[in-house]
Amino acid sequence: MKLDNTKKTIFNNIFLVGQGAIKNNDFTVAIDAFRFLVPYEPDSARNWLQMAVVYDQLGMVNESFGCIDSALRVDSLYAPAWNKGGELFGRVRNDFATSEKYLLKSYSIDPSNASVLENLGVLYGILKRFDLSVQFLLKANAKSPENKQILVNLGTSYDGLGKKDSSAYYLRMAGVK
Repeated sequence: MKLDNTKKTIFNNIFLVGQGAIKNNDFTVAIDAFRFLVPYEPDSARNWLQMAVVYDQLGMVNESFGCIDSALRVDSLYAPAWNKGGELFGRVRNDFATSEKYLLKSYSIDPSNASVLENLGVLYGILKRFDLSVQFLLKANAKSPENKQILVNLGTSYDGLGKKDSSAYYLRMAGVK
């Protein structure tokens, strides 16, 4: 459906309401916003992904995966959808092989995305591949130095490598020790 400028403005405002609701943890408003938008803009990978995020927060994981699939059908190179899928496969299904596949696809599309870098670092930490974990977490920290969780994960991964001084440094930076 071709949208005129007035409708585009209205839909953009509804999108912003949905995003604001996510930030305020008001997932009822958020899901209403994205459920409204998707039928009018079914070719918007961005809308599908935001709906996936809300479904994830509501514990509706199957619906979240369905929205990720829809986002990737619309745009197979939409890195944020690959990233969210990778996060979900690891966190919810403990399917680390598929998680890695999705995250590496996202990384190949957008290698400077802090969230992708962090998710790869966390995944490799879970898999006890601490050298790769540190590599990706250092890159994530360079992109998002205010993120304390990245520092905690760096400390944990350095500990896994047996580098106690580096581990203590990052944990101290995160305010943990």
